[in-house]
Amino acid sequence: MKTSPRIKLKSVLIWTLFMVLCLGQTVSARENSATSLQMHIPWNLLSERLRTIAESNNSSIQKTIESEQLEVAGLHLHLSRILFVAKPSIDQAIVNETGASINLSSSTLAVGIEKVSVDQIIEREINGAVIRVHLKASCGPIQLHQSKIGLSSIVAFDWTAETPKTSISKLDLDWSTGSWTLAPFSCEGPSGIDTILQDEIRKQFDKPEVFKPYFTAFLSSYLKNQAASLFNRLKTPLTLQLGKSTIEVSIGRLNPQPTGITLSLELDSQSSAPGSDVLLNASTLPNDKPVLIGDISVLEFFIQKELEQQPTYFSLELHKIDAFASLMKSRFLQFFVWQDLWNYPKNYPFYLRLFNPLKLKLSKSGANRFSTSLPLNAVLQSYRDGQWWNYVTAQGSTQASVAFDLKNGALEYSTSFDKTEASIDYGAEYRSRFKKSGKPPGSTVLKALNGNQMALSGKVVWPEIDLGYGGKYRVEAMTWIDGRVFYVSLAQP
Repeated sequence: MKTSPRIKLKSVLIWTLFMVLCLGQTVSARENSATSLQMHIPWNLLSERLRTIAESNNSSIQKTIESEQLEVAGLHLHLSRILFVAKPSIDQAIVNETGASINLSSSTLAVGIEKVSVDQIIEREINGAVIRVHLKASCGPIQLHQSKIGLSSIVAFDWTAETPKTSISKLDLDWSTGSWTLAPFSCEGPSGIDTILQDEIRKQFDKPEVFKPYFTAFLSSYLKNQAASLFNRLKTPLTLQLGKSTIEVSIGRLNPQPTGITLSLELDSQSSAPGSDVLLNASTLPNDKPVLIGDISVLEFFIQKELEQQPTYFSLELHKIDAFASLMKSRFLQFFVWQDLWNYPKNYPFYLRLFNPLKLKLSKSGANRFSTSLPLNAVLQSYRDGQWWNYVTAQGSTQASVAFDLKNGALEYSTSFDKTEASIDYGAEYRSRFKKSGKPPGSTVLKALNGNQMALSGKVVWPEIDLGYGGKYRVEAMTWIDGRVFYVSLAQP
């Protein structure tokens, strides 16, 4: 089946618009030279994303200490294989330019001690006599559990590198007296030693300063890594599939703004991807939803990528266009308009072969309207005297305009070819073979290409976009900041 150039132009123009709208987890830019597209992510969404990361890693973190010595009530206790366990649960996370304030008060803590042992000589003076007793006992395993902690922290951000560095500037961990639950355990040793150790262990855990340093050490590492993963995921390179064209994407510097983070992205560093400086003024953007910011050069870049992968030419069935079909059916009209058509049957299929333009330039011609100039290089083929001929050739250009409206996740668009100008002539071999002295009626050939194009008009519902920042989003609206720069806002359905 031959493909209409109108349909292919639709795939170029409309697909290009869609690509700009759907780069949900990416943005496009030229570092140090020009920026084509950026993404702005508000701080509140990044705060939600940080909580989501912690929930997705719904597992415990732990640290093991091989041994520890405690002096309690004159006893030298030896603790073997102490396992500190925490199951973090972020109650609140607030992310901004300086860092992340994280509250984990609903987290749970646990401690497992494989064995507590004592092996010492105890001296006591009784009625002037010194009594020495060899105390030897072993207890365990011992399990403690805590779910009423107070934990607040601040993770600081250092923006001097392309990917921000994280560090802990504050971590406060505390718990109330008597909040640890101690499971029953057994002992081998003198009678009553288990009761003594139960009381002493509870007293030790009622003092946060004794065991708190072990928890704060690995909780600090956990919080720092969680915040870092927020940025590391944003910096993950991407591969975009545009039709048959594969575009490698690298994320540039992450930049803090008063209302959120902006990301830049470089398209095909080895290519001549165009761009112009897009100066982001965060005050002009919504602060409650992610947006994409770009300019017309982004559209031109994706059009160019699509054109590079398309066939050299496409065919238009001229005989199916009403004006030309009417001419073919009337020999009377042909006498006045184009007498050479008498050499072809009234139902003869004519195919106008249009060659693919190599490059397009877009300009914004009005509210929600683009204009472009398309080079026209076409050949009308015919079959006569047992062979195919390049019947008519056309070289020139056509001015096209595309109007669109973007709302509620759907793109409504309509296209018209406003003006087509071309030099029309018979093919050289056809002219020589059939001794054609004049030129064919160019207006008849070009008429079908002017005016509203129903094949380029319609409505497309864009699928949901998974940004990975707390849910799926869809295209909500497009706003032009000026004649070249626009932003697309995204919203959850």
